[in-house]
Amino acid sequence: MNSSPAIFFIFYIISVISVLGFGLFFRNIIFKNSNLFNIGFDGLIGVFILTIYSYLSHFFYSHNSIHNFFIIFTGLVLFILNFKKIQNKFEIRAFIAIYLLLFFAFIAFKTHDDFSYYHFGYTNYINEGKFLIGIGNFNHGFRTPSSIFYLNSLFFLPIVEKYMFHIGAIMIMGYSITNLVILLYHKFLKKNNDYIFYLILLSIIFFVVFFYRISEHGSDRSAQILISLLFIEIFIFFRNLNNLKIFVGKIFILSSLIISLKSFYFVYFILLIPLLYLLKINHQFNKLKYQLNSLPFYLAALLIFSVLLVNFFNTGCLVYPLYFTCFPNFEWSILINDVKLMNAHYENWAKAGAGPNFKVDNIENHIMYFNWLPNWINNYFFNKVSDFLLGILLLILIIYFSFFSVKKKNKIKDRYLLPIYLFLLILFFEWFYNHPALRYGGYVLISLIIFIPVSKLLERNKINFQKLRKKILILLIVTVFIFLFRNINRINDEIVKYNYKPIEDFRYELSDNHYRINKRIQNLINIYQNCKIKTECDFQGDYEVKEKYQTYVFINNN
Repeated sequence: MNSSPAIFFIFYIISVISVLGFGLFFRNIIFKNSNLFNIGFDGLIGVFILTIYSYLSHFFYSHNSIHNFFIIFTGLVLFILNFKKIQNKFEIRAFIAIYLLLFFAFIAFKTHDDFSYYHFGYTNYINEGKFLIGIGNFNHGFRTPSSIFYLNSLFFLPIVEKYMFHIGAIMIMGYSITNLVILLYHKFLKKNNDYIFYLILLSIIFFVVFFYRISEHGSDRSAQILISLLFIEIFIFFRNLNNLKIFVGKIFILSSLIISLKSFYFVYFILLIPLLYLLKINHQFNKLKYQLNSLPFYLAALLIFSVLLVNFFNTGCLVYPLYFTCFPNFEWSILINDVKLMNAHYENWAKAGAGPNFKVDNIENHIMYFNWLPNWINNYFFNKVSDFLLGILLLILIIYFSFFSVKKKNKIKDRYLLPIYLFLLILFFEWFYNHPALRYGGYVLISLIIFIPVSKLLERNKINFQKLRKKILILLIVTVFIFLFRNINRINDEIVKYNYKPIEDFRYELSDNHYRINKRIQNLINIYQNCKIKTECDFQGDYEVKEKYQTYVFINNN
C-alpha cells in the first residue's frame, strides 16, 4: 500500500466531506430543510446516520473495503448535490481551517493502550466477517463495544486499508468544534456576549488545548465533547424558548450518540427531570408529545435499540456489566458471577485500586463507601486530577481577566439554570462516588461545573465589541498555536522514541498483538467448518462453536 502523507491526507479530506454529505442530505429529510443548522451540526448528523447504518448493516454483511468505498462515494455525491445549501462563507472557512488543523492530530504512530487490546480488534472484526454471537467471551473489551468502532469500520478503504481507525474521534471533535465556532461567530455578529457566549468560548479552548491528542480519545473523550454540546444546546433553547421541534431533535441525536459511545451514560437520563419540569413551567410541555412522533425520535430509538441488541448478542446483557440487565440462560451469556466480578473490577480500577502493575488485596472492601478515598487521592488525584484542575484554573484566570471590566450590565436572571446546574452536581456526585476517573465523565462534569458560574460572572461585564473581537482573535490564535506546538512536539517524540518516519510511512503501529482475538475467533470457525461432516467437533480449549441463527455462536465452557 502507498503510505505517503499525501495519500492519507486525500483520504482524510474525502472521508470528512463524505460524512458531511450524509449530514446535509439527511438534515433535509429529518428536519425538512430547516435553515437553523450550521455545517458543524450537519456533520454530526452525518456521524449519527452512519453510526445507525453501521450497526444495522453489520447484522447482514461485513464492512469490507469495497462496501466502504461505495458508502464514502455516496457521501461525496450527496455533498456535491447539497453543497449549494451551504450559503455562509464563514462556515466553509471555519470547517476547512479546523480540519486542516486537526490533521496534525491525525498524524500518529503510538496509539493508546486499549487500541491494541480491543479497539482495533473489534473494528477489524466488523470489517472481516459477518455478525457473530457470544464474542464477549473472548475479551473483556469485546463486552463493551462503542459505536465509534462501528463508525471507524466504514473507513477501512482501498489503499489506506486499516490505518484510519482513529478518524471517528476526529469527526466528532472536528464537527463539534466547527459547530461551536459558528455559534460563537453568530453571537458576536448579534453583539450578544451573554454567558452562553463565554461558555462556548471556554469549551472551544478547552477541547482544543486539553483534548489535543486524538490517540488518547478512545470513546471516552468523544462522548464528553458531545455532552458539553448537549448542555450548551439546552441553555440556548431555554434562554429564548424558540423552535422546540429543532431543540428536541438535536437532543435526541446528541443523547443517543452519547449513550452509544459509552453505555453507562444512560445515567444522564436523569436530566429529563429538570428538562420536563422547565418545559412544564414554560408552557411547552403539551407540545412535547408531538415530538415523540417524529423522525429524530425514531432514529435515536433505533440507535439505542441497536446498541442494546449488540450488547445482548455479545454478552447476554443489555448493559454490561450491570448484572440486573443480564439474561444468564442463553448459551453465550457471560456467567452472572463473572459479570459481578467485572463490575467490581471496573469500579475498583476507577477508584485507583488497580493498575497495569498492581491491585489491592480486598476489592470489595476497597470500593465500599469511601474506603477508597485515601488511596484515590494518593494514586490518582495527585497528579492526574490535580494537574487537570490547575490547567482549568489557569484557563479560567486567563479568560476572566481578558474580559474583566469595572463597568457592569444589569444582572440577567436565568431561572432555568439553577435546576439544570443542580442536576449537573448530582451527576458529578454519581461520578465521584461510583467511577471517579476523568475518562469516565470527569473531564466534562468538572469543566462545566466551573465554566458555568464563571460565564455568568463574565456576562455582567460591559466590553466594547471592537476590543472583544481583538481579544477573541488573540485567544483563538494562541489556542491554535498551543494545539500545533503540542502535536508537533508529540510527533517529534514519536520520531525519536519509535523511529517513526511519517514522510516515508504515515501509518500508525500495528503488530500481531492487534490481531490476536480476530485470529482466535477465525481459528475456532475453521475448526468447526472442517469437522462439520463429523457427528461431533472436538474443540481443544475453553470455547466451542455452534452454527445457529444463520451465524456462529461462541460458548465458553468454563
